Amino acid sequence: LGLVVGRLPGAGAGRLVKSLCSRLSAMSLPSEQVRPALQVLDRVPRESWPRGPSLERWRLELRRSLEERLGKEAAPGGDLPGCIFLIGELGLRDEDPMSVRTVVVLQTIAASQERHVPTRAHSVVALGKLCLQREALAKQLVEFFVCHLGAEQPLAVRNNSLLVLGDLASRYTSLVDRFIPVISDLLCDPSVLLRRQCITTLAALLSEGYVKFKAPFMYRLFRCLSDPVAANRDLVRCCFQEVIQRRIPTVYSQCFVEVVCMLNGCADLSSFQAAVGNAHFVLEDSARRDMVYEFMLSTMTVEHKFRVCSQMVTGFLAPFAEAEPQQRARLPRHIEEPAGRALSDILRLLACRDMQVCFCAKLAQQEGQLDAEEPGASGQAHGGDAAVARGALSTMLRKVVRDSIAPVLV
Repeated sequence: LGLVVGRLPGAGAGRLVKSLCSRLSAMSLPSEQVRPALQVLDRVPRESWPRGPSLERWRLELRRSLEERLGKEAAPGGDLPGCIFLIGELGLRDEDPMSVRTVVVLQTIAASQERHVPTRAHSVVALGKLCLQREALAKQLVEFFVCHLGAEQPLAVRNNSLLVLGDLASRYTSLVDRFIPVISDLLCDPSVLLRRQCITTLAALLSEGYVKFKAPFMYRLFRCLSDPVAANRDLVRCCFQEVIQRRIPTVYSQCFVEVVCMLNGCADLSSFQAAVGNAHFVLEDSARRDMVYEFMLSTMTVEHKFRVCSQMVTGFLAPFAEAEPQQRARLPRHIEEPAGRALSDILRLLACRDMQVCFCAKLAQQEGQLDAEEPGASGQAHGGDAAVARGALSTMLRKVVRDSIAPVLV
């Protein structure tokens, strides 16, 4: 109808307008047809509009009627989803201030434990739609949506609050940015749906530049690489490969040891404090931690792996081997404690196949070689440059391992 309504004769367009207005006013249209019906009315040429109230006047009168009905039926037991949904859709089409009473009633319904969950969820969405066109209202209600992310709320209410905050973040970035740590708490929620919704929302905001990849959200997203559900893991891996890696090529080597400490809950070393504030993101299952490490190592170049190796030895292990007792970090007594798990992971990683390139110049040369060389003079020149580079790499490896890594390991 939206494609042909502009070509209808005046009488036909008038009958269509009257029919749609009547059904919308009576709330007899299914929810999925409300927005298309309003879009059709928007496209009707003004000269074809029947005599009587204009479109803007009709919307205002309908909204007032709905607000009056909402107030009368606000007592528990009223079936309000259709009325609430229509108020939200109308609120998306103008920027007129909403009555304080309507906002309060919608908030009351959304927060009421006595209401049916679908009605509460509809109220959250309706408030979100009103906020998208009214920045002052968004500033007033943003904390309301954040509070409804809590585990004590029903799943539908939490899910809709998350979606609303995602939309508000793309419209009013600075308004939601300070709540990203609270939103990212959902990345380890028991609900598979909520974790997936959170991953999708944050990935979309990251790709559009509305959210910055920084702590604590940064470390929490690494944990999702081991999500028990394969579909969720794939979403996170895609986000890292297609968005984060392209913007920060050295992302894994920069924070590898921090991720190890965070996943183990180890905050014993002052240089690595990623575990602070992330206690509920600890992974006691070593198999799941290994999934994170394997993904990170699989994308690193030889140079990045060597940087990680050096950081693990000189940054993490060295404090445990300090000559001065006052400066020496306390060795964990049991492998089950956070520092014991982190120390065990670091030692296992140093011994794994992916990190052997840091101790063997031959393996490093093999990984660093180009897949193919161009023929001719340029190929010979390139081959000479590659030989020089391999020699330099071998010399550098021997020197760093001899002077910095081996003494600490010994």
